[in-house]
Amino acid sequence: MIAPMGDHVYTFAECDAKVSADELEEGWQFFYRHQWPAAVEIKKMPLGATKEQYEGVDRIVRLRDGSTILVEDKNRFKNEITGLVYDDLLAEIFSNAEAGRVGWTVDPIKKTDWVGYAIWPLRKAYLIQAAPLREAVLKNEKAWSARKGKGYRLTKNVGFTAKNLPVSWKDVWASGVTFGVFYFDKPHYRAFEF
Repeated sequence: MIAPMGDHVYTFAECDAKVSADELEEGWQFFYRHQWPAAVEIKKMPLGATKEQYEGVDRIVRLRDGSTILVEDKNRFKNEITGLVYDDLLAEIFSNAEAGRVGWTVDPIKKTDWVGYAIWPLRKAYLIQAAPLREAVLKNEKAWSARKGKGYRLTKNVGFTAKNLPVSWKDVWASGVTFGVFYFDKPHYRAFEF
């Protein structure tokens, strides 16, 4: 099942304006500093057509012991069409459905260790291991998309359409992917439980 698209067409400038806001960066830094207190640097990679962006790397976290952690940031906002805020994982299956370009959730080229997934209107963020998430979506996509009331969602962008699949956190957890949730207003982090 594929839900009909609304009339809103997204542009990269519009998305970058949301993602580049200082308050979002402050939120990400706060989130990652709580997750990795041993970090000596949390470097945000520049937006644009860079090797890091192609590989999904939005941040490089450097720890005191010299090791690095590669992270992809995902920002979720109020839905422009429905006006609702959804507390689920919007798995991007195709970033460009017309060209068959796979989305961040299933792209084997992505080099990230973790995905930071913030739902800003709810003031919470999830930290998810990238490889197990990719495997779970590839394994369960067909079953998840066939559920009543679920199915794919299309997002119109200038020149292409993204194909996404909303997945409940309960389904993500049941698939064997472990993750944590962080509440910005009550700074603590815990493993998600159902």
